[in-house]
Amino acid sequence: MDTLFVRNNLTYRIDLIYRAYPNEKLVWFYELLSSHLLIKDPELIGEIFVKNFDNFCDKIPESSHKNRILQNLTNMSGNKWKYMRTKLIPTFYPSKLKTMYASIDHCAQILSSHIREHARTYQPIDAKEIMIRFTMDVIGCCVFGLEFNALKDPDSEFRKIGKLFLDPSPENTFRRIISFLDTVGYFKKLFNFQDFSPKLEHFFFNLLRNSKEFPKTESMMKKDFIQFMLDIKNEELTDEDKDVIFTEEVIASNIFLFFVAGFMTTSSVLSFCLYELALNPEIQERIRNEIEHVRNSHNEVLNSDVLTKLVYMEMVISETLRKYPPIPLARRICTRSYQIPGTDMVFPLNTHVAAPVYSIHHDKRYYENPEKFDPERFTEENRARRIPYTYIPFGTGPRICIAVRFAKMEMKCCLAELLRKYKFTPYDKTDIPVVIYKARSLYSPEGPILLAVQEI
Repeated sequence: MDTLFVRNNLTYRIDLIYRAYPNEKLVWFYELLSSHLLIKDPELIGEIFVKNFDNFCDKIPESSHKNRILQNLTNMSGNKWKYMRTKLIPTFYPSKLKTMYASIDHCAQILSSHIREHARTYQPIDAKEIMIRFTMDVIGCCVFGLEFNALKDPDSEFRKIGKLFLDPSPENTFRRIISFLDTVGYFKKLFNFQDFSPKLEHFFFNLLRNSKEFPKTESMMKKDFIQFMLDIKNEELTDEDKDVIFTEEVIASNIFLFFVAGFMTTSSVLSFCLYELALNPEIQERIRNEIEHVRNSHNEVLNSDVLTKLVYMEMVISETLRKYPPIPLARRICTRSYQIPGTDMVFPLNTHVAAPVYSIHHDKRYYENPEKFDPERFTEENRARRIPYTYIPFGTGPRICIAVRFAKMEMKCCLAELLRKYKFTPYDKTDIPVVIYKARSLYSPEGPILLAVQEI
């Protein structure tokens, strides 16, 4: 009933179940219409998500996703998913990421100018809002080749559609509850229920149809993500032996996916990171010193290659992802019956399994004093000693997030630009500890993250 009345968020509910059965490797839990098997044992997570991936290759049954806007990479199953991921993954090859750095840096410069105004007028920043707008602009430039202008214009069309997606209205809350509970799709089929507002669907289909009319960024003489998918569709149309997978629905759905995933998860991690740095000034100063040292060692230049030298920053980002994993529950579905090695237990077809990412990241057996923000957990030595599959912020196995490298480069570029110019401290109205949003499955702050900012 906590789910129905949004009294506690998904992360909290799953963590209660996880802690209630400390010695169990597997726990069944129920959410009204849906039953799930919680995989608590890291070794078994590796067996299911990696070693026996072919038995658990799907996330959500396609029958649950008849919405036109949900025919994307995340919701595809079987061979369709394999084909689509193979086609889309070149978008995030290292060589491709290097060409995106200038666009990310351009957005970071705009962000820096925005924060400078707050510093000079002694006004706090809302790290949550400002990072949503920054990551939105990055996605616009790098993925779609469009100027979203979310930082310069908080009332821009794209920021409004982002707010529509995030809006905690009764309608949206009800949609999220039903989508979470009815994972098998009975209710959705019976009432032709849609997971998202029809306005979102109309917006992204129109974005696809009118994409050539939008002003392109200077760096986007190269192919953008939309055109990349349209080219794949044209290749399919010219091959009579191939089915057309990249239909208009699929392309629009993937535009929606990369838009939402691109700003929601990365902005959440960045805002939590600034929050922790404000609370831990010694860690903030150490990153700042590392940035200056690396810049001075490379003729005061920062680019995608130089960012890889920021070892301590990488540790800080990793610790942020451990403490605040944006996706607290990794889900799979048994597509072929599976017997746990050395036992008589068999997972029947269509068993829903879930790895409790947040709970594992906060388990004292794997992380001493887990509520403490401690980047030292991610030194090379400590990484080597870590039990496998106890750190999975992006998921694990073949269905791991396709844009991990892009997200990390974006975060490093942003932090490098801001921390060498500004000092962040708690504001007198900063929530300590931060309050987590109850009505959302993603792990994100409920209200603003207010921070004081000072120019260096």
